[in-house]
Amino acid sequence: MRAFITGICGFAGRHLKFHLESQGVEVWGADLAKSGDPRIFPGDLSNREWFFPLLEKINPDVLFHLAASTSVGNSWKAPGETLENNFTVTLRLLEWMRQRENPPKLLLMGSAEVYGRRRTFPLREELVPHPLNPYAFSKFQAEESALFYHRNFHLPVFLIRAFNFTGPGQSPVFVVPSFAKRIAAIERGEVSPTLEVGNLEARRDFSDVRDVVRALDLVVSKGTPGRVYNVCSGNSLRIADLLGRLLSLARRDIRFTSKAEKFRPNDIPRLEGSRERITEECDWNPSVPLQKTLEDTLDYWRLQKQV
Repeated sequence: MRAFITGICGFAGRHLKFHLESQGVEVWGADLAKSGDPRIFPGDLSNREWFFPLLEKINPDVLFHLAASTSVGNSWKAPGETLENNFTVTLRLLEWMRQRENPPKLLLMGSAEVYGRRRTFPLREELVPHPLNPYAFSKFQAEESALFYHRNFHLPVFLIRAFNFTGPGQSPVFVVPSFAKRIAAIERGEVSPTLEVGNLEARRDFSDVRDVVRALDLVVSKGTPGRVYNVCSGNSLRIADLLGRLLSLARRDIRFTSKAEKFRPNDIPRLEGSRERITEECDWNPSVPLQKTLEDTLDYWRLQKQV
C-alpha cells in the first residue's frame, strides 16, 4: 500500500509515518517544513499548481490529511488564516478527488472541539456539532464538506473527531508539553520554579499520539466511508489533576500561579467522548496509559536544551 500524509513533519504526521512504515506501508508526504527525506516534499498545500500534480505523480492508495492550523488559542488571533488552512484547502482537495476516476481513500482529521459545550456525557458522534471557536468552526466546515462530497459524489472519505492527544514531540503551544517544557527547564535551573497556568478546572479526554495514529490506520482499513469516528480514551481529567501528575514526576519543588491572560475566550468546560463506535467497528482501544504518556513527554523535554 502507498500512503500520502499531509503535514507529515508535524506532531501526528511524524508518529503516523513511523507507524505505517512499521506495517510495511510505502509512505510519502508533504509539509511546509523541509526534512531532507526524498519522499517528503516541502511546499504549501494552497498552491494547487504544485500540490495536485504531486498527488497525481505519487498516486497514493490512501491520503491522510493531517495538515492544519491546530491551536484553538491562535485561531482567535488569526481566524481567517485558520479557515483558509483547515477548510479551504480541504475543499480544494475534495474537488481534486471528485475529478479523478479512481480517487484515493481520504482520512480527514477532525476535532472534538466541534461538539462545543454540552451537559451530558460521553459525547457521541450523532450529536449535532456546535463549534464555539474559529478552530472548531473551520474543522466543522471541512467535515461537512467531506460528508457532502461523500453523499453526492461517492468519495471514499473517512472522518475522525480526535479528542485531546499528546506525547513526546508535541509543540509547547499545547497544555501537556507546555507544562512539561517548563518543568524540565526548572529542573535544569534555567528559570524560576513557578508555572504560570490558565484554566485548571477544564476537563479534557486525553489519549497518547501513538494510540491515535493506530486509530487512523484502523479507520481507513476497517471503518465505513462517510462515517464519523471519535478517537478518545472515554475518560476526562481536570487540567489541575493533569498538572498534579506532572508535578509529582518533577525532580524539584514547583509552584504554580494562575494568569488571566492564559485563559481562552469561550473555553469549553468539558470534553469527554465515547469510543464505543470505533471499538466495535474498527477494533481499536487505547493501549498507552496516561502515566506513561506524561513520563515520556517530560523525558523528551528533559533532553531539550532550550527554555
